[in-house]
Amino acid sequence: MKKVLAMGLILALVFALNACGGTSEEAEVNESESIIFAVGTVESGESATGNAMKTFETYVEENTDGIVDVQVHNDGVLGGEREILESVKMGTVQLCVPGSAQFTAYDPKFAILDLPFLFPSLEANLEAWNGELGDVYIGWLEEIGYKCYGIVPVGGFRGLSNDVREIHTPSDMEGLKIRVMESKNYVDTFNLLGANAVTMSYGEVYTALQQGTIDGQDNAPQYTVTTGFYELQPYYTRLNHVHSRELYITSKEYMDNLDPEIRQVIEDGIEIAMKQHGEESIKTDEDFVQQMVDAGVTVTYLTDEEIALFREKVTPLYDEFREIVGDEVFDLALSYSK
Repeated sequence: MKKVLAMGLILALVFALNACGGTSEEAEVNESESIIFAVGTVESGESATGNAMKTFETYVEENTDGIVDVQVHNDGVLGGEREILESVKMGTVQLCVPGSAQFTAYDPKFAILDLPFLFPSLEANLEAWNGELGDVYIGWLEEIGYKCYGIVPVGGFRGLSNDVREIHTPSDMEGLKIRVMESKNYVDTFNLLGANAVTMSYGEVYTALQQGTIDGQDNAPQYTVTTGFYELQPYYTRLNHVHSRELYITSKEYMDNLDPEIRQVIEDGIEIAMKQHGEESIKTDEDFVQQMVDAGVTVTYLTDEEIALFREKVTPLYDEFREIVGDEVFDLALSYSK
């Protein structure tokens, strides 16, 4: 059954999940052997992601009496998101929380959640995931061997920082070299908007901004601040083209082969971690924006008319995706954009 993240999840759910934790009797299921459960993220251990992983580690180890040894590896020490995803498939990592854009390496259809300006609000984003579009997406993931437990909206809508000028219209983007994720969808989006899209690994962005190799970068306020990018970028535009999200991903084969009682504790821990992760991320979004303002960054909020100009520029992407996923799925996606 699909597990989804609902921001309004009542506190009683947490108590219910805690009640499902393993007792000493349950822990005897695999008492003779320890299970190493590796978690890989590219985020800081002090980020919302890192904090959620601490909660997951504590919950699982306590409720399996230490039978499951959760080993959390943050800060990209196991590689980038794509490398960590491959490690999940190979069985050397058991849980990761990649951005949805990373799955386009398997099939371009996975970019459907990251089509620019598709979802006008967080509510529309969650409605799509909790509805039929989410069912379709999870089915696609299972086809390539991944089990998805849900999404966490992180850091609010993505925006654009740069060190050249304030951005109000697509014409203001002309000629800017903007770092984007390694996803055709993101590259095409910014090229259509008039910028020169540049892909590079996350760890190289700060130096590239310092050296002027790029003029700006596409990211949510949270990551623009926690990485220190805002220290080098006097302008930030709340472009609101895509809502950042992370997916809680395991190997379907691995989870299916776990002892049912152990699996239940792990799944309960994932549910609790997702709830905490999402609530912390959304709560702090405007705090990060204010942090940029306090540091002297000019933060630009676009009008509805200005956003309409940007959306018109990316129309070719919508036509392309209709062909990729077919009329039925594409029209389903559009139904959540009203």
